[in-house]
Amino acid sequence: MISTLPGRPRRAAMIEIIVILVLSVALTVGAIYLKYSLQTVDSILVQAHRIKARNLAYAAYQKALITLKHQYAAGNTSWRYPEQKVAPDSQMERKLGDGNYKLLKVEIVRDLQTPYELINRTFHNAQYVIGDAEYGKYDVYRIISMGEVPSSKTRIKLTSLVKVIKEKVRY
Repeated sequence: MISTLPGRPRRAAMIEIIVILVLSVALTVGAIYLKYSLQTVDSILVQAHRIKARNLAYAAYQKALITLKHQYAAGNTSWRYPEQKVAPDSQMERKLGDGNYKLLKVEIVRDLQTPYELINRTFHNAQYVIGDAEYGKYDVYRIISMGEVPSSKTRIKLTSLVKVIKEKVRY
């Protein structure tokens, strides 16, 4: 027969309680770590989709610049979008990968809001002057484009000002 010491069952119960406490603390720490890891992965995916949407909006902006350049080459120096359709809508709104881009508006700037004042004048055929010399005329366009990643409902709206200089040829 195995003889047991009188204090043995009490010590075994204490060890079981300590083991249960250590396991519960380990499970709590593991659950907190898992939740933190999942939140980090989610925020990384959201940031990646923001970057992707920004790049898509920039692609629409580049499409507008190319179209603007072609319009100036053709002699149309006051192109407006969507009023003047010079290309199929499939070029101004396009799905790329798991996102899409859209050109919202191209217009000549009529008023310009700066941090200090509102400039009320048309920036169409304005004089391009450096010092006392006149070098031609310029136009300022406002281009508004949008990039979207539908899977995360991420949208980026990009507003840009573009100055197009029509220089005089000097010999």
